[in-house]
Amino acid sequence: MEVLQQTINDNPSLDVKQALEEQLRGMPDLERLELLTEILTAGSTMNQRFAELIYAAWTHICGNNLWSFKYDSLEQYRQLVSYRDTISPIIARFKRSDRAKASSIGLIERNWKVPIVHVLPREMIPDSWSKHLLFLLGVLSRKKGREEAAMLLAASVKNRPHQSRHQNSLIASDVQRVLDDLAAREGMYHSGSVARSFVPDMTRPLWMGLIRWAESISWSNLCLIHLQRLASYEFGPQVKDWSREEIVARLEQLLLDDLTSVDQPILLSE
Repeated sequence: MEVLQQTINDNPSLDVKQALEEQLRGMPDLERLELLTEILTAGSTMNQRFAELIYAAWTHICGNNLWSFKYDSLEQYRQLVSYRDTISPIIARFKRSDRAKASSIGLIERNWKVPIVHVLPREMIPDSWSKHLLFLLGVLSRKKGREEAAMLLAASVKNRPHQSRHQNSLIASDVQRVLDDLAAREGMYHSGSVARSFVPDMTRPLWMGLIRWAESISWSNLCLIHLQRLASYEFGPQVKDWSREEIVARLEQLLLDDLTSVDQPILLSE
């Protein structure tokens, strides 16, 4: 399992589900179950790629009924891996995170009227589209046309700090610099406002608890004004220009990031 996890972490563009299937190919059913159970019950620190691996592992177990080779029922296996307390929240937020990514792609494609694979010059296309990069591109797509945006981004890549110039593919900080420059010229955009937090460190746990509470009662039960106010503590005044869907996507991404923070280990119930 350590080899698989290292491979995934070292290759950001690697398809996690495909990598898992390759690892499992040719293994007896019981050995597959043991490996997948080890993934689900790993006590290591979390990151987003490992959350994707957990989702792929659980899907494989259920899709192939692997639990039946050792356990009397799926419920018995769910209790073993602490599904309700640990696995289910990771899967739920990972799936929402994927929806947030799809939402950003949809916004970019609508505004620039080309598929996501054609929005940038070939040499600038990243190996993998992070959710943060897509979100920032979505913001840019609302401000500039595709051709002008591509020129601005190319200039931003050239203006990177020296140590970051070894690759031409786009990264989130390239887009952030463009947005900051546009804001400085417009006089309406606070530098770094998309990426930095407006929440003081001492009150952040309380604020994150409020977001979790809002999610628990369903976002649909909150009016747009209250959602904007909640999001503004993290993203600043520009949230007034966001749709309900964008606000919810960003808040759900915050919950996923909080859950999969590298400083936060998974706690398995006994």
